[in-house]
Amino acid sequence: MKLSGRWSLTFSLICAFTIIWLPLIRAPLKYIETLLHEGSHAFAALLSGGNVHAIALHLDGSGLATVSGGWFSLVAFAGYAGASLSAYLLAMLQAKASKNISFRYLYFTIVGVFVLTGIFYTRDIVTFGIMLFIAAVFVALFYWRHLAVCQFMSQVITLFVLLQSAISPSYLLFLGERGDHVALRSHTGVPATLWILVWTALALFLMVRLFMWRWRSNH
Repeated sequence: MKLSGRWSLTFSLICAFTIIWLPLIRAPLKYIETLLHEGSHAFAALLSGGNVHAIALHLDGSGLATVSGGWFSLVAFAGYAGASLSAYLLAMLQAKASKNISFRYLYFTIVGVFVLTGIFYTRDIVTFGIMLFIAAVFVALFYWRHLAVCQFMSQVITLFVLLQSAISPSYLLFLGERGDHVALRSHTGVPATLWILVWTALALFLMVRLFMWRWRSNH
């Protein structure tokens, strides 16, 4: 039995939410989310005239982008926001790639930029290995995008990243005076809690947009 687009996406959401609480299964998806998060910090630094010194991904799923200069507020904001936007954009591009070759090129361009940037600024073998794994996953999902299992996995990855981007900011509340939200408060005067709400709202908004698009595509 083949599920319609909206029901397939609903099942993918349930799977993604379940995976969040299963550490061993979560790890590979967490690597992707962390690359999008740390890569977004790095891109924001480069785009605003700063420098990237290193990007590190760890086996436990954590990561760190070491940057200097640039527009600090943009760099601090970009992590959670960039991960959400990147996951949403890649999902849309993959879905439309069969109809327009331009979407294929754009898809590989975005994936390539993230992975190559990560590899270029990698300073350890663990990060390098994780980067190659992520590249292989995206290439495989795109190459076999017509297979139901690849479409399902792509949806799970997208929704996992969006869920993580919606849930993870709340963890910052328990870090005291550490975290991107605190850095943004000190540079903008906007309450730290408001930044957490913005990141969460953005991820949820993009998730709803994805469901709305799939709903319309089946009518």
